[in-house]
Order: sequence, then C-alpha cells, then structure tokens
Amino acid sequence: MKTRIILPIAFLFYITIFSQQKKIDTVYIKYNNSIDQHYNKKGKVNYFDICLYNKIYKRFQYGTSGVKKAKVFTKKEITRKELYQIIQTDSPNKNLVFIIIKKQNNLYYLYKSDYIFRTIRDK
Repeated sequence: MKTRIILPIAFLFYITIFSQQKKIDTVYIKYNNSIDQHYNKKGKVNYFDICLYNKIYKRFQYGTSGVKKAKVFTKKEITRKELYQIIQTDSPNKNLVFIIIKKQNNLYYLYKSDYIFRTIRDK
C-alpha cells in the first residue's frame, strides 16, 4: 500500500527537480516620442512602431493584459543598435520578451510583447 503512494510521489518529485526550463530573457526598449509611433485604438490591434535605424521599423504588438504601470523604473534599457543586433539573430527558440517603456506624466507604462507578435517592415 505504501509503495503505491510513494512511487507516484517519487516520480513527480524526480520530474520537477530535473525538468528543464527555458530561460526567458527580457529586453527593455525605451519609447522615443520623436521617432517611434504608438497605435492604440479601441477595438483594434495595439502596437508600437520602433525605429531601429534610418527608416527601418520593427512593429511590436501587445495585448492589453500585458500593460503594467510603475512609478520608478530602474532596469537597464538597450540602445537601438543593440536592439537591431538582437533582432537580426532572433528566433522563436531564444524565448525573448520585449518590454517597451513609455513615460507619461510621472508614470512608466510597460508594454509586453512576445516573439509571435513581432514583425519587421520598412517605412
């Protein structure tokens, strides 16, 4: 009787201890009002067009549930050059999460965009 209980518990313990989980890397992008564009209309797909360089833009779509507010933001943001290099070597296997930081008034709005929502385009 005890072996019937112990074996499943030992099996579940073994699976949880030795399971492999992908590391999720987070990339923080600071929104620039002069070169970037933010589209958010009710009932439409919300997205940012982030300028990488010259007239090359990367579109980051986000869901409304991925928006968070913060009074203070202390994480390291990447430069546009670093962002371009990351995007050039990006793949679904890398498991990257992009967060666009937009400052409005005294609050920071954090918009989360996963891999499947990103597209690249020229303007």
